[in-house]
Amino acid sequence: MARETEIKLRIEDSKSFEKILRKLRARPLHGRASVRVRETNI
Repeated sequence: MARETEIKLRIEDSKSFEKILRKLRARPLHGRASVRVRETNI
């Protein structure tokens, strides 16, 4: 079975973080401040 590690970091400068995400061609989530995702590991 695969092991999974979750790391949560505080983002101090959200504008530069979004700039880096755009360089990586990632799409940041917009909308509600606290988005909850439910997942199940099988």
